[in-house]
Amino acid sequence: MDQAIMKARIVWGSMAASVVLYAVVAEVIAKNPSFAGSRPMGGSSIGIAIACAAALLFPASYWARRAAIGGKLGPTRASADFAPQVARLFSATLFSTLLCEMAGLAGLVIFFLTGDRMLFYSLLAASLAGIFLCFPSRSAWEQYAAEHVNG
Repeated sequence: MDQAIMKARIVWGSMAASVVLYAVVAEVIAKNPSFAGSRPMGGSSIGIAIACAAALLFPASYWARRAAIGGKLGPTRASADFAPQVARLFSATLFSTLLCEMAGLAGLVIFFLTGDRMLFYSLLAASLAGIFLCFPSRSAWEQYAAEHVNG
């Protein structure tokens, strides 16, 4: 289990860092004079539509994590490295973190299309909050393992 938690934390950290990198990319592009006045899609209606779709990723992340841990998304085979319960936890953690990261990416798309920094940073903050809630903690994994080994 220690090896799986370490691998999950490395991938989790990489995803969190990539969301922070989205802010760096947006700020570098925003400083470009040719971007400052251009709004390729015009208006903010497309930005709001994308933001609403991205907002659905957070409950989907929670549902997917609960469903994967509960085994409702199909059987999880043990890999060469992990037992079935640990493999299920590993997959659930990474998938739910990925869904939260997608909200940050949607914010970056909104920024590119509309130049709307408020929607971008709102989704970026929500994405980071979701990612931090998906942190693979040892105590949660051990609690899950104890519940499923004992019954």
